[in-house]
Order: sequence, then C-alpha cells, then structure tokens
Amino acid sequence: MAAEEPIFAVSQIAAVTRRIRALGKLARHLGIENEFLADLTTIAVKLQTEPVAWGEPEYHPKKEGSVVCHGIAGALFVQFAVFEPERKVTILRVKPLPGSPLSS
Repeated sequence: MAAEEPIFAVSQIAAVTRRIRALGKLARHLGIENEFLADLTTIAVKLQTEPVAWGEPEYHPKKEGSVVCHGIAGALFVQFAVFEPERKVTILRVKPLPGSPLSS
C-alpha cells in the first residue's frame, strides 16, 4: 500500500461540518486561513493513517474494538471515535484551543 493511501475512512457528524465552516470563515476574516487549513490537513492525515497512535484515548464505548480519542493540531482540538475492526474514524467535535485567535 502506498504511503499516501488512507488506511482509515474518515467521516464527521453534521455539527462538525458546520463548526469547521464557521471556524474557516473566522480564520479567513482574521487572516489566518492558511494556518487553519494546515491544521485541518494535519488532522485529516493523522486520522487516515494513525488515529490511535496520534490520539490520546479518553474511553472505550460499548462497541467492541472502538475507542474515543482526542488530538491537537496547531490551534485545533479534535475528538474522534476510532472503529479499528471496520477501519473507520468519526470526528465528533472540533474546537479551537483556548487562547487561539479562533477561540474569540
């Protein structure tokens, strides 16, 4: 398998999509869109290739082989569920870190 091929399929809940759009608009307004996009790219790559190794485990849901983790990329915190047997990741929450220009 080539290194750039995703190992895990990544999806997100609808609220995450709305939150990313809102943060993107704010980042554009603040002139930090490139940094924001770089953080999102880092998150995407890590979740596709090594979600469990990258993320800090929080808890194991009832579904066997699953774990909810969180990770940080630049100014963004992301919470996600990893379903290892299915090789899937679902993003549950994205938010700016405290003190970030995006947290205002």
